[in-house]
Amino acid sequence: MQKIYSLIIILICISISYSAQELTYLDFINSLTDLEYLATLPADGESCAQWSSYDRNSVYDANTGKYINWDYNGDGYGGAGWIRIEDEKLVLAEIKGPGCIRRIWSATPKDGHVRIYLDGSQTPAVDLPFKGYFDRKNKPFNRPALVHTVASGHNNYVPIPFQKSCKIVADKNYGEYYHFNYTLFPKDTIVPTFKGELTAEESQTLDKADALLSSSGPDMLADRYPNAKKETGLLEIAKGKTEQLIKIDGARAITSLKIYPVDMPADIEQQRKILRELTISIFWDKSSKPAVWSPLGDFFGTAPGINSYNSFPMGMTPQWFYSNWFMPFSQQAVIKITNDGKQKRQIKFEVSHTDLNKPAQAYARFHAKWHRNMFLPAEKERQIDWTMLLTQGRGRFVGVELEIWNPRGKWWGEGDEKFFVDGEKFPSTFGTGSEDYFGYAWCDPALFVNCYHNQTISEQNQGHISVNRWHIVDNIPFQKSFEGSIEKYFVDQRPTQYSCVAYWYLDSPTDQYPQADYSERVDFYTKLTYPLDVDGMKLISEPPGRTEAQDMRSFAPEKWTDDQQLWWTPEKIGDKMNLSIDAEKEGKYRILTRLTKAADYGIIQFYLNDSKINNPVDLFNKDAVITTGEIDLGVHQLQKGQNIITIEVIGANPAAIPVYMVGIDYLKIRKDYVSAGEFKLIYDPSVGENEKWYINDHCFIYDSNGQWHMFGITHAEPLNPIDEDNLAHAVSSSLTGGWQKKPFALTVDESAGETHLWAPHVIFHDGLYYMYYCAGSNEGNDKYKINLATSKNLYDWQRHPANPMVVDGYDARDPFIYQMEDKWVMYYTANSTPQGGNHVVFAVTSKDLIHWSDKKLVYTDPGVGSWGGNTESPQVIRRGKYYYLFIGPGDGYTETTGYRSTDPFNWEYDPNVPVLRTHAAEIIRDLDGSWYISHCGWGQGGVHLAPLKWNDGVNDNDTSLPIPLTKK
Repeated sequence: MQKIYSLIIILICISISYSAQELTYLDFINSLTDLEYLATLPADGESCAQWSSYDRNSVYDANTGKYINWDYNGDGYGGAGWIRIEDEKLVLAEIKGPGCIRRIWSATPKDGHVRIYLDGSQTPAVDLPFKGYFDRKNKPFNRPALVHTVASGHNNYVPIPFQKSCKIVADKNYGEYYHFNYTLFPKDTIVPTFKGELTAEESQTLDKADALLSSSGPDMLADRYPNAKKETGLLEIAKGKTEQLIKIDGARAITSLKIYPVDMPADIEQQRKILRELTISIFWDKSSKPAVWSPLGDFFGTAPGINSYNSFPMGMTPQWFYSNWFMPFSQQAVIKITNDGKQKRQIKFEVSHTDLNKPAQAYARFHAKWHRNMFLPAEKERQIDWTMLLTQGRGRFVGVELEIWNPRGKWWGEGDEKFFVDGEKFPSTFGTGSEDYFGYAWCDPALFVNCYHNQTISEQNQGHISVNRWHIVDNIPFQKSFEGSIEKYFVDQRPTQYSCVAYWYLDSPTDQYPQADYSERVDFYTKLTYPLDVDGMKLISEPPGRTEAQDMRSFAPEKWTDDQQLWWTPEKIGDKMNLSIDAEKEGKYRILTRLTKAADYGIIQFYLNDSKINNPVDLFNKDAVITTGEIDLGVHQLQKGQNIITIEVIGANPAAIPVYMVGIDYLKIRKDYVSAGEFKLIYDPSVGENEKWYINDHCFIYDSNGQWHMFGITHAEPLNPIDEDNLAHAVSSSLTGGWQKKPFALTVDESAGETHLWAPHVIFHDGLYYMYYCAGSNEGNDKYKINLATSKNLYDWQRHPANPMVVDGYDARDPFIYQMEDKWVMYYTANSTPQGGNHVVFAVTSKDLIHWSDKKLVYTDPGVGSWGGNTESPQVIRRGKYYYLFIGPGDGYTETTGYRSTDPFNWEYDPNVPVLRTHAAEIIRDLDGSWYISHCGWGQGGVHLAPLKWNDGVNDNDTSLPIPLTKK
């Protein structure tokens, strides 16, 4: 260790004052370990800012004084997080010198190159794949303390100085998310231009600085202050009392402060409480107000409690809580400890202080203040910003420790840091996420230790989290004021609560921050109360183990509802979790869920109100984290109000990692206004043929002679829709069976401009049968024809001389005729545009079934395409005051989707109208009033029929689909 400390002497020898007009690369290396410089007042023109991939939709409107889109979060995937595009390259940063890049960070550096052009050169000083800045394979970016990946965050602190300018350009596949922190110097400062390759002396010195930072700990800078005086002692503080730990007179600087409470209990919660009951205060130059005030533990960069870590300026070890900050004063320093607890406490301490190297007036005073919700922004549109530090005067912001209390889980840290310097309206530092600011990424709960930033406690992001970042080389100078905030997405009442210690230097020994009351800092954490909503599901009570809302975007974006799930890690087999599902009124409901499968997930059993339902579900999947798809837990009688769903962990797949985790995307109930039973084959068009045939879009009608008739698209397998030239005809005395094939009802008439025959729909009116069908078009798909043929007996059909009834495109087809009071409505499907338009449903009306009005758009599906689509085979049925529209095929070939509305020309999604597993469905009623739904299509083997049940509370007589009459 003595060898490491002796390296300081070498660094001191090469150090020069930063107020000089010329800096060498050795000076920049020295700044990596120079804490004394932070205490010097910043020169005019000295600043620090950041280029990042923040969401460019967030802007300040100077005309209105408003912050626009201030909470937008598109700062990585898909967002235009760059200045502009030049020659197919992304311009990430443009900086006028003299200056120095101090820190580079990314969440996902990839193979695309990032090029750094300095001082107008056309040749980049650095040209590497972005991941090459962080993988330690490229000199000089190969020093472990300065270049490191921690908790998925990639960091590079090797200085890259420039005299005139810096331009950073990236390939489009550089990765996602970036920060470039940089310092600017007064304009007459001379700095070297980074060359990529270091001299032997520079390389050796950088190695030594990196070695020193790699050995961060108490007393690591002792050799820099050979004349320092060390004072030690044991301080006893009675309950409710304040005692002076030390008083130092004269113009000096504290260079090391080490404290440790004696005889701490073993219980972690007691330790946490004690370290909040004890507070530290430091007064400069006989001021009556402290420049430093904090709960004792928090002051040393982590909270709550004792969390071991070693960083450059601060840390906690089993022997000491330590501070290496350089704390100058001109007249006097006083350190006091207050004990607001109910028992006396003893504190051992060791304080080192030394003479000043400069006049006292050249230094600022060290400040550190703990607070919870102080000085939050007044602007309504900035309510998402949580203030870490607000101060006036001249100085430097040098770091922060942030503690988060997040007992409900779910990612707390989407919020961006925003630093406003000297009254600027738009922040010169605008980040991309809280964990990004603290040097890690992707919500990673892994603890890490580094000289400049640390995650000292995380509790898997559910509970206490403590992170810090020390702005040593990237300190933020300010001349008049500084406001440092970080976005806080969740409110305190959730509860998600923040506290922090901000660290800064100021040209005054006092600041505006008050001391917090005992109740404000001790056990302020709001506890969870049950029932508790987690990811849209209500937990009745706290289950064994850990539960939280887990962000699932890193596995597969948009595969989970809202990209998250309820994640439960039980303690053992047999553990149960109780969830509530609420029914508006008593009745039968279908219970649906979607779960997550992974290698370490368990086997679960569902219960409803203590009764077992469904078979056990095995959530094991070896190779990836996936969803199960929707699982139907069946139709069950629910009581009004709360019903309890219990999930029991009953084991794990033999191939699974036995952690028994459970992930629930959703758990919901559906009234199921309509449901289909089991389908049975009623007609096979292949009978009597030498090859397989199919029936597609079809219809049923009952004649006055007691015969059922079926008409439909038909063709030999395999499918060939453009060659479907005939309409099938079959008859039966029973709807549910005994169907006999008849000659084709119609064959395509090319002389009439027909190219194929699709989707017949037959109605009876005034002694005549009307068959509407799609006839295609020899003029192209944007002029598809819907034609009419009529018959008196359902066998002999004549095309109407007024054809076509409707001409429309793209691909107008699948007519359905509905009688509505004194008019007729024809619904038909089409595509809104020829190439990739939405699938839609149009309606036209007629008084006489011959002359039809202009079309009206009644439904637009989000699906797009150039043919086919989700709006085929429309059928409209009224029940009571509601109209139902059934269309398909949805996301799968055998899917029919229902919509419900009080307006037959404006359809709305209703979750209680389920997807029915059928294709080209036709809903029909039998002679006894029972309801059926049909199914057919390509490769389906014929026409199938299933019972249809309504559960919408409407009398079956109040419908547009009456029982067939035996006489017309």
